[in-house]
Amino acid sequence: MYFITNPYSDSCEYIAWTDLIADHYGYKTKSFAYGGKSWWFSYLKFEQWKHQNPEQWELTDLVIFAHTDYSRLNSSDTNVQNLPTDTASFYKSSNIGTAIKMWHAYLYDHEFQRWAQQQFFKSLSNFGKDKKIIHMCMMRHGMRDGLGYDTIDNGVVVLDSLFDISSGEFKNGCFPDNFMDKRFCHFSPQNHVVLANELINLIDNYKPGPVSFRPNMFHKAFIQ
Repeated sequence: MYFITNPYSDSCEYIAWTDLIADHYGYKTKSFAYGGKSWWFSYLKFEQWKHQNPEQWELTDLVIFAHTDYSRLNSSDTNVQNLPTDTASFYKSSNIGTAIKMWHAYLYDHEFQRWAQQQFFKSLSNFGKDKKIIHMCMMRHGMRDGLGYDTIDNGVVVLDSLFDISSGEFKNGCFPDNFMDKRFCHFSPQNHVVLANELINLIDNYKPGPVSFRPNMFHKAFIQ
């Protein structure tokens, strides 16, 4: 059995929600998440893997998408990330960092980025009809900004924003200015467990359609 997920789970000091789910079901996992990369880059890598490994794809039972911000820079160059250029020291003095700043300043087209992600979500309506599929949205505007998240008609579509849950760990409910998030995958250890349990609940009671996580499950104000 295989479990395909977007959020990465590299080595860290506590267990990520992806690994907790995999351990619960005895799944093998395959991740297509890359720090700072766009939704297009991750999906490209996923499609390449699926084409090269049809037997593993056939054995896949569960796919979890965590859809990222549509404004990220789309590039197949693994060295190009869309990190905040004002806080990432590598980009402050690099040619790549300068190019990304110029792209945002002069070439970024908000309407095109919106349209591209709308088409991406529409295409997912025909994805993996024989699999259990869960869609999560990283940013609240994925659901509220006309991006087409609500057009996905296969699988479970979680209406809660992962960003809102993550920022809820702060006492005032928002990230401080210039804050460098040191949490793994933007969640505390406690909320990795909660998120895993909420997803296990959705998997065990699988019913395609829009859903929300159970209220008041996630821990608040771990970070002052």
